[in-house]
Formats: sequence, structure tokens, C-alpha cells
Amino acid sequence: MPLPKHRRYFLHIDDEPEDLDDAGLVENRILAALDRSKGRLSLYADGGDRPFWHRLFGARIWVVGYFSVEWYNGIAALMFLDDNMSEYRAVDRQPVLDYSQSDHNRIRFGGDEPIDRRFTMSTTRAKEAIKQFLQTSRRPSWLDYELVE
Repeated sequence: MPLPKHRRYFLHIDDEPEDLDDAGLVENRILAALDRSKGRLSLYADGGDRPFWHRLFGARIWVVGYFSVEWYNGIAALMFLDDNMSEYRAVDRQPVLDYSQSDHNRIRFGGDEPIDRRFTMSTTRAKEAIKQFLQTSRRPSWLDYELVE
């Protein structure tokens, strides 16, 4: 099962947002971005209209979160989102053990602090996980996940 069909997709590549309406185009943009040596990528989608009483308070659509990945110089971090936008950070059973602190400091998901080392993995494995997700619409079972509260 490929990427689910939505009216619109919200793709952020290196902090540049795109609003797209074609799943095939979204997948092509993601695959092209993954060919870069460094980057940050997040995918969300328009999940449809909210109920009337939500719209009274200004919330118009449900936003469906899929994933965020960030990579630099061979290391990466990956998180998937559920229907409640809860973060499930990927933990690889084959961790990357040899990388510099300065490279690690680049992986932040936009936060002030670098991601915890237990959530780092090789860029190759993170990219494989995203490609598998695009084919199946499921988080890869060969990774473990930790819910971030």
C-alpha cells in the first residue's frame, strides 16, 4: 500500500514548506531530498475537515503527521507520528558507534539540544526506513520505537 491519498500534503524539506496535492509528486520530492548528503524532512497531510464545533474555534482541518528525519555526515535520527501527533523515535538495533560530537550536534529536529544518542542511526538505515514507509505506509518493523512524552 503506497502513501495514503489526501487532498493535500505538507512537505518540509530543509525548512522550506511545500503544499502538494499529488502523492506521486510527494514521493518523488522525498526521494530526491534523500539523495542529499545532509537534510531535514517532514511529511504531514490534510486529514479532512474537523467537526463543526472545532471550526468554531478556528481549527479547520485535521493534520495527519507521518514522519520527520534529519541527517548529516552519515548519521541520522528518525521519528514517526501517530494519529494524535505523538512522536515515536526510532531506535536502531544496529547503532552507529563512531561519529564525532560536532556531527551529533547537528541533529536536533529544530530544538536547542542535539537528539539523544540512542536515537541516532546510520543515514543509510534512516533512508531505507523512509523508502519502506513510502511503499507500505507502515513504520518498519526492523526498528524499535520509543514514545516521547
